[in-house]
Amino acid sequence: MIKLVELKKEYTLRGIYNEVENSKGIVVMFHGFTGHLNENGYLFKVLSDELAKNGFSSLRYDFMGSGISDGYFKDMTFRTELNDAINIIEHAIEIKKDQPLIVLGFSMGGAVAGCMSSHFQNKIDKLILAAPAGCMDEHARAYFERSTRWVDDRNIDMGGYLMCYDFADSFEGLDLFAGIENFTNPVFIIHGEADQSVPIEYGRKYASIYKNASFHQVNGASHCFTDVLHRKEFNEEIIKFLTK
Repeated sequence: MIKLVELKKEYTLRGIYNEVENSKGIVVMFHGFTGHLNENGYLFKVLSDELAKNGFSSLRYDFMGSGISDGYFKDMTFRTELNDAINIIEHAIEIKKDQPLIVLGFSMGGAVAGCMSSHFQNKIDKLILAAPAGCMDEHARAYFERSTRWVDDRNIDMGGYLMCYDFADSFEGLDLFAGIENFTNPVFIIHGEADQSVPIEYGRKYASIYKNASFHQVNGASHCFTDVLHRKEFNEEIIKFLTK
């Protein structure tokens, strides 16, 4: 059963809860930078449907400033996403009852999920990182250093997205990999071999730090797995990890 849900704190996050009867677990899904709860090419929507067919519920929200949640993109920072993720996971813990809690993050959402594995290390049962953007701090600075489309002294036009320098500032003093080695539950990392946005080396770095990690390379796949066969492999490998 698909339910539209809201999470009200300082602002309102909106999302979709795909609830399955006698669920084997609830998968919390974090989208990527400039993404949304359905993700590129409906990556998350299709995965949510596949999860349901295999007996798993899923919960996916738009982060603040994205999709149908409150706020504007220029107000989003990495730290607002960390705060959103904490609230979303706490919501999932409230509704999951006795179900296992699985956290899945794609791209920058993968970096967020990694941080959550440290914050909630005793509450997350399994972790899935898809093309995790462990380089997001470097990317954030580069967006502004390379931009020729400054709107004012704090904001740039990034292909139609108004982005504030607060986003780059939000990584100051933040280590995306800090403490993740303390998460000892199963971790699955999946990454496209031909990812030009987040090189596969970052996925391998995460896999080398987690003590109980498995890594899967999707040969020839881009960052968003934008190929029907790559998407099929993406879904199948995630289901395989969850059901083994």
